[in-house]
Amino acid sequence: MERVAAVAAACAAVSIVAAWPGTAIADRTIDYVAINDAPPPVIICPGERVQVQVVVTLTGVSTWSSTAYRIDDGDWVCHDHPDYSRFNPQPVDCWFDFWPVLAPGLHDLSIRVYAVSFGEPCDDNWFYDEVLIEGAIIVSPDSDGDGVCDRDDQCPDTPECADPVDANGCPSDSDGDGVVDGCDQCPGTPACAVVDSNGCPVDSDGDGVPDGCDQCPDTPWCAVVDPNGCPVDSDGDGVPDGCDQCPDTPWCAVVDPNGCPVDSDGDGVPDGCDQCPDTPDCADPVDPNGCPSDSDGDGVVDGCDDCPDTPECAEVDDDGCPIDSDGDGVADGCDQCPDTADCADPVDGDGCPSDSDGDGVVDGCDQCPNTPECAVAVDDDGCGIDANGDDVIDGCEPPPQEIPDLRCCCGETGSVSVLGLAVGLLLMGKFGGYRRRV
Repeated sequence: MERVAAVAAACAAVSIVAAWPGTAIADRTIDYVAINDAPPPVIICPGERVQVQVVVTLTGVSTWSSTAYRIDDGDWVCHDHPDYSRFNPQPVDCWFDFWPVLAPGLHDLSIRVYAVSFGEPCDDNWFYDEVLIEGAIIVSPDSDGDGVCDRDDQCPDTPECADPVDANGCPSDSDGDGVVDGCDQCPGTPACAVVDSNGCPVDSDGDGVPDGCDQCPDTPWCAVVDPNGCPVDSDGDGVPDGCDQCPDTPWCAVVDPNGCPVDSDGDGVPDGCDQCPDTPDCADPVDPNGCPSDSDGDGVVDGCDDCPDTPECAEVDDDGCPIDSDGDGVADGCDQCPDTADCADPVDGDGCPSDSDGDGVVDGCDQCPNTPECAVAVDDDGCGIDANGDDVIDGCEPPPQEIPDLRCCCGETGSVSVLGLAVGLLLMGKFGGYRRRV
């Protein structure tokens, strides 16, 4: 608004100048006044040079040698010029300049033309012509206080803290972050960074890499990051360094949120690396793949096996101990005679009982262990059967014998001789039947 008012006042002042030539006093006429090569008003910055051109026509008097000016109601300032006469070419063109120190706003300019030359102060006793140009000089303010007046300021709203500004009143921004030098509390901000109103980088996730430069903007606060703001995961377990409480996890391991391996079966080999994931608690040891050993190959792993030296052929129970269904001391699977009677004793290495007398009743169960081979049948106890009750085991009776003709011994009368009786007894002794001893 101040600038608009100044221009309006200047236009009014031009109308005064346009009314010239002024009144001819003492035969001199001020024909024209220009300020800085243009009709007034003129806009200047504080302390700027003002150059005034005055065109005068001499008519009656013989000489004209001095001018004077004043700003507003200030003191007159005189200037001597070479003497001019009416015989010189007319009109006379005279110049003077000054550097006023004026407050911003409109200022009047008064000009006098004297007939003689003299030193300062001007002598008002001599004849002179005078003209007043109201609002001839407009001093531009410096609204933003940056040292460049509004007339020349191409950046009129420079903040007070900005330092320095160029000749156009525009502040520099050395790091290009949008916050001008002097106001920028973080002057070395990288070009990619998002900054706050103080020019300091914003780091939303607190990883030390500013927003805008951070390619991983949601990094957890505990994470170690690379120059791009992305978490470093040295062991590749998905939990970044700094947050990883188990930093040397093998690559195959399944880990918890803290980066520590999960070991569901507690065998010391983490899930993901464990090729035998359901190892029982008692298993000891396990190999590097998490698989337990079974030294005796019975299907019950070492550490859980209560009978660690079971033969390969044996069937075992859940504790790894051999099953002996018939109780003969030979484990099932190794026992080739799996239904051995309880009384059988002994059995051989295959779990089969012996039958010393070959009667079909095994030793230990055979109450008649010496049954003769001639016995046709035995009972359940391994004893020979005497079906006819002759006290001779069936099958062991002697074959029937012909009775010898003893007539040769006894004579025609049939009398038994002593010699015939002796022969008979001998034959009975040789062919007599087996009698069971009880």
